[in-house]
Amino acid sequence: MDASVGTGPDGRAQATFPARSREELERNSKVIEACKATLPERPEPKNDADFKLMYDHLVGQSRCIKSEGYDVPPVPSWQSFLDAVRGDRLDWEPLALVPEGLWDEVRKKCVNPEIWW
Repeated sequence: MDASVGTGPDGRAQATFPARSREELERNSKVIEACKATLPERPEPKNDADFKLMYDHLVGQSRCIKSEGYDVPPVPSWQSFLDAVRGDRLDWEPLALVPEGLWDEVRKKCVNPEIWW
């Protein structure tokens, strides 16, 4: 079976399987679910301290991406970030201006997969 593994827009591992039949699609779904079951749950930030860790991590990603020679969106102030994330309207993504085809390469250099936020 042909398959590829890459990084999804959220920084998590993403497997892609071409489905050629319903049976194969079902097998692929089972494999994906089994893989997901081995991963720790993704924690959700619950308080300002969690949001501050998220902010600091994203600021670090932004600096790294810029040091790699890519444009990055302006970094919001901590208060702007906090207001946006509390209101569930955060639209700041450090990778937003990196060409999609280069996301995996940039993530390997600038995104720590051990850190959720």
